[in-house]
Amino acid sequence: MIQAIIYDLDHTLFDPGSIDKQIFESAFEWLESAGMFSSEEMTMIRKDFFSISLNAFIDKHLTDTTREAFVTKLKNLPLLPKLATYRDGHVVTGINVTNYLVTSGLTEFQNQKIDALGIRDWFAEIFIDDPLRLTWQDKEEIMKCIIETYGYQPSELLIVGDNPHSEIKAGNNLGIQTIQILREGIIKSNLADQCIQTLAALPKIIDK
Repeated sequence: MIQAIIYDLDHTLFDPGSIDKQIFESAFEWLESAGMFSSEEMTMIRKDFFSISLNAFIDKHLTDTTREAFVTKLKNLPLLPKLATYRDGHVVTGINVTNYLVTSGLTEFQNQKIDALGIRDWFAEIFIDDPLRLTWQDKEEIMKCIIETYGYQPSELLIVGDNPHSEIKAGNNLGIQTIQILREGIIKSNLADQCIQTLAALPKIIDK
């Protein structure tokens, strides 16, 4: 029987592309002024920032020097305005299980998003896999921590996310049932145990 669900944030509960991109322009302008990227590369940088994880973005585009300065810019961005989850986000609070949030990104920015969404109290605990901190190695390590700390069996957990190479892979490695949610632009993967179009499908999965 499912006792708890581990959710991803971006492209699962929240569309990061819905954030006003102008908020990040000062960080992009700094990268552009560094003179290390062509206009074509800057176009790709802007696109990737909103479509891949921060971990993947840093590995793909930034050196040690540009990473530190770029992240400093991100930490000093203006506070985010009120944000909204996907329309089916309310499903999370209507399922009688314990919820955990496991997300990747800059700690300060992910916390800003969580508070701007007003969803902090949806979860028993929130974990952030920050590539610039040494708290966690990856999402798999976080999930192991949840299992060991709260005494779950893998069969009692469910993982819901979009990324087959992140939370889905981690869940598979730990023997946890994985559900890929196919938000707009997400490619269906055969690595997940099941794929769904909406969170509204979760209650039936749990009942089975």
